[in-house]
Parts: sequence; C-alpha cells; structure tokens
Amino acid sequence: ALCSRVFVVGGQCNYLARCRAEGGVATLCMVPPSEWRLPEMERWRPQQLQRLLDVAQRALLDGAARMHMADKVKLVRKERAVGVLYEAEKHRTELHRTTTLMLDELAVHARQAVREEQRTNAALRSMPFCAFNGG
Repeated sequence: ALCSRVFVVGGQCNYLARCRAEGGVATLCMVPPSEWRLPEMERWRPQQLQRLLDVAQRALLDGAARMHMADKVKLVRKERAVGVLYEAEKHRTELHRTTTLMLDELAVHARQAVREEQRTNAALRSMPFCAFNGG
C-alpha cells in the first residue's frame, strides 16, 4: 500500500513514475503525461514550446562559446527542457567555484533571452519557464 503512494519526478518534470509492488519487488512504472499534466500544459502549442526551447538553447550555446566553454559542455534537449552538462575531464569529480559561477551565468543568460523573447512575442507570454544551475 505504501509503495503505491511513492512517485518519482524526473527530467526537469518531463517524466513521472509510480512505484508498484509486484511479487514483493518494487518497480517504477511510467505514468502517461495525460494523467498528470495540467490542462494548461496540454494547451501549449508545440511550435511555441519549441520556440522557447530554441531561444534557451541558443543562449546556452552562445554563452558557453563567449566564456570559452563550448568544448566543455554537452547540450541536452528533451521534450520540454534544454540544458548543458559540464564535461571537462579535470572537473568531473570536483566542480570548482569558477566553473559554478560560469554555469550560473549561463542560466542567467538563458533566462534573460527567454524573457526577452516572451516580451516581444505575445503568444509565448503565458508559458512558464525556469532557468537554473542544477550542478
């Protein structure tokens, strides 16, 4: 009974899984988006969502290039999220303060770019978003 009340949200809220007990073993089963997405989320037009993701992606990659990090980050694009992973070999086990500040700057740059796009494109103004350094 307890297992059925456990949920796992992943991928910047792109996925939801429910715990199920089967034969004494707990497993995670994906919950279809139609069961958990808010009606507002279902009304988002794919082309509008892609536009916001394109703007954020461009800002992340441009910012990484500006800070000479382009060869140190890997772009990750999901259905409703975009981000970069820092992959420089010497920082795999310990993220230095400078690197953290640079990743913070990338998040701020992406946030500003998306806000500007929403300011100039009325169709995108109602779409919520977040930008953060998840490192």
